[in-house]
Amino acid sequence: MSEFLAATVIIAPDAPDTADQLAKVAAGSIIAEIENDQQELVANGWTQEGTPVVDSLSIVSNDATATPPSAVVQACIDSSAVVTFDSDGKPLAGPGDAKPDRALNIFKLQHDGTSWRVTARSFPDDTTC
Repeated sequence: MSEFLAATVIIAPDAPDTADQLAKVAAGSIIAEIENDQQELVANGWTQEGTPVVDSLSIVSNDATATPPSAVVQACIDSSAVVTFDSDGKPLAGPGDAKPDRALNIFKLQHDGTSWRVTARSFPDDTTC
């Protein structure tokens, strides 16, 4: 999961090969989601610095007999080190803002025969972790 988060952070927002950069850790609809996030940054002239961290991780379900094998995991992602800057280089949020630093994410994964890849992400109604 940490490799997936690191890969999503280092992608250049205007890179034409975003899917290629993510191919080792992601597949399916999550790639389009990440590309959309990057396009939003570019369209607004925003940049981001910092890397989110997996604070905790638990397996919700695992089906090794599925084709392909699949799993669902919950991860508490700490984004306190991530800052988004506007087109003037000013932070969009500052200390004491209402933005939660940690949020529970639900990731679907599939095994391709050699490694697990994130295929989708969702959020529970209560993202507190």
